[in-house]
Amino acid sequence: MSIKIKIRLFVALMKYLPAGSKKNSFDLIVEESAYPLEIIRLLKIPFKPPLLVLVDGVQLSEVELKSRALKNGETMAVIPPLSGG
Repeated sequence: MSIKIKIRLFVALMKYLPAGSKKNSFDLIVEESAYPLEIIRLLKIPFKPPLLVLVDGVQLSEVELKSRALKNGETMAVIPPLSGG
């Protein structure tokens, strides 16, 4: 069975948005057993900690990235590490 989730990408990761995305987000249809790291790989985003991944505003641990199944209607946000000068 498939579910629909919203993906939000920020800052330097916005280049991975598919054509037609609105602002920094888009809807994605995935299998209901999909977990966040699979989505990151699907979008071809290089996974290098400390990449920050949130689902419905809650930060996921590295273990949850590989084990927490996404649910229909959830929003997954991916934020790269910030650097300053």
